[in-house]
Amino acid sequence: AIHFRLLNRSKGPAVRGPRVQADRSRYRRAMQATLSGVVGLRMVEAAVEDLLVEGGAVRGVTTAGGATLRSRSVVLTTGTFLRGEILVGRTRVPAGRMARP
Repeated sequence: AIHFRLLNRSKGPAVRGPRVQADRSRYRRAMQATLSGVVGLRMVEAAVEDLLVEGGAVRGVTTAGGATLRSRSVVLTTGTFLRGEILVGRTRVPAGRMARP
């Protein structure tokens, strides 16, 4: 961590909040290395268009590219910026992290 701080130290434990500033690229490399070593784990980065539901349970996903991925377990994440926008006056511009679509 580059910087660590505990917010609201003078208040009760229920409202104290740890905040960490981390090196994003170093953290990403470390997590990729850790997860790639997990036996039986397959990671796929894709936009999910639909869930494959059978018998009331999720059995896979269909991606925006049309691929069907079946699995016993599915972990979905929204990403950092879900429908992010920059507002300048009345102008709205879709936006996310710098140098990324």
